[in-house]
Amino acid sequence: MRSYEMMTILNPDLDTEAHEASLQKIEKLISDNAGKVDSVDRWGKKRLAYEIDHLNDGNYSIFCFSGEPETVKEVDRVLKISDDVMRFMIVKKPDKV
Repeated sequence: MRSYEMMTILNPDLDTEAHEASLQKIEKLISDNAGKVDSVDRWGKKRLAYEIDHLNDGNYSIFCFSGEPETVKEVDRVLKISDDVMRFMIVKKPDKV
């Protein structure tokens, strides 16, 4: 299994319960596709560098997880069509030396 890190920016207009539900949905998506979530770091609401869909803020979270390339493909596919997710980026962590 490979190690990955993913940053998500969720819509700031979501209430606390909907925000937590979206994060849990992402965690479940990873684990349902042969992945394992190592940690979730919730940064909270931060100012965006530029306006996205007429919004100036976003709820940032960082997921550290391990999985196969197919896991990443499915997570990428689902997050692209998710209404709650404004932006996301998945990067592969370097192998340990």
